[in-house]
Amino acid sequence: MTTQTFDFTGAVELTYDENSAQFKKALASFREVITGEKDTTAQQMLQHVASNLNEWGDHRRMIEGIGYVPVVGDPLPERNWSGIQVAGNYDERHFD
Repeated sequence: MTTQTFDFTGAVELTYDENSAQFKKALASFREVITGEKDTTAQQMLQHVASNLNEWGDHRRMIEGIGYVPVVGDPLPERNWSGIQVAGNYDERHFD
C-alpha cells in the first residue's frame, strides 16, 4: 500500500452585506443550529462557509445552518439564500 500526502493552498473570496436581512438570518441560524452560542461572530460563520466550500467544492448545495452560497453573478436563490456569495474561482487549488 502506498501513501501520499499533498499540500495545497487556495483562497475562498466571499462577498456579503452584513446588514442584509438574509445575512442576519443566516447568522442567527448558524448560532442556533451549528454553534449553539449567541455570541458567535459573523467572522466565525464566514470561516465555516469558506471551510465547507473548500472541503466540498460545491456551491450548488445548501450549507447546513447557513443556506445557499451562490457564485457571484449566478442567479440568487429565491429561498434560503444566506446573503453570501463566493467568487467563481474559489475551487482553484494550487498544489505545492
